[in-house]
Amino acid sequence: MTEDYFPQGIAQGSAFLGREKELKDLTYNIQSGHHTLIFGSRRIGKTSLVKRALENLNIPFGETNFFISQTQRSVELKIMETIRSVTHLLIHNEKEASLILSKLAAYFSKAKKKWSFGIKGLAGVEITPETDDDIPENILVGLNFLESLLADFNQKAVLFFDEIQEINHIENGFALQGAIREFAQHSKQLVFIFSGSNRHLLSHMFDDRSMPLYELCERLSLGKINQELYINYINQIALKTKGGALLSSTLDQLFLLTDLHPKRVYNLCFQLWKDYENNKITPEQVEKSWNELLEKQSDVIRSQLKKLNSGCLKTLTLIAEISSDGNSTDCPITGKIAQRKIGISSASISNALKILEEEDLIFKEEGNYCLVDPLIRSFLFQYERHNLAP
Repeated sequence: MTEDYFPQGIAQGSAFLGREKELKDLTYNIQSGHHTLIFGSRRIGKTSLVKRALENLNIPFGETNFFISQTQRSVELKIMETIRSVTHLLIHNEKEASLILSKLAAYFSKAKKKWSFGIKGLAGVEITPETDDDIPENILVGLNFLESLLADFNQKAVLFFDEIQEINHIENGFALQGAIREFAQHSKQLVFIFSGSNRHLLSHMFDDRSMPLYELCERLSLGKINQELYINYINQIALKTKGGALLSSTLDQLFLLTDLHPKRVYNLCFQLWKDYENNKITPEQVEKSWNELLEKQSDVIRSQLKKLNSGCLKTLTLIAEISSDGNSTDCPITGKIAQRKIGISSASISNALKILEEEDLIFKEEGNYCLVDPLIRSFLFQYERHNLAP
């Protein structure tokens, strides 16, 4: 089988590049019992970072993603599943299974409501409230049980909650956050890692004094990976598979198109190695493979942009052009030139910027707006640039 040099999912092994400081900080937070919030756009490498830290520490962990959670019940089920998975990782033999079963019986016999619990040999753990009323309380009870169990085993563990901002949309989501806060501020054995891709919502949840998770966590913000790391890694693979390093002009074109976005760099490299398996790669071939990738993703991008009104779409296209041309000084995003180019007022552009940030389509860097996903920039150039006046 061909080795997966450019994984399309989690980057593991030698494909995990850089992030030394972030990895060191996250590892220290886990070891010292400090909860962590990781900021970063989708596909920037948050899960890869967390998995590498946990792999290095070799401690039990459970993970879940709240991306499609729409009810309190779905959140409860996901959290209970992570609790069960961590509990199961503590079982290595029949003696430990018996010890945990005794602990389950002793703990839940004191609970206010009935719980179903048990050990299915070494195959699994069951912990389920018999009624769904007061879901925040159910979550709190489950977490406290796991904390108590970990203390008995003198063991730390991690719960990794991805796309945590989705809880904010759920009816009574405030109470769910309150239950997590009530437990997390006192936990000793169990450490939380939260992550998400919508910086606007995450800021509201963790920076607003009125919210339960206010100032609960240490912060890690993930940005782009240093270009030199990519050059070294890609050329190592090229030397191994193509008999020589890539031309600097080829690499320049690759980085120009992907804007060093981690997911898109690996997307494009994977496409290139597949398209030109037995050939050295030229800048023209880089562009051709990028267009193939764009064609594959165009329906997904079109669906994402379809939700935007005309003003937002025009503003997004203008940002793509400005960031690509590097002329943000010549064309301030709410200035008169920008207003003429897209035919809307300064106030309307400001409103569009707010919406685009909330949708996590743009971010602000050194005072300038940039697109999160470079593939969307290419899509806009291909299909929407005609909306801009010359």
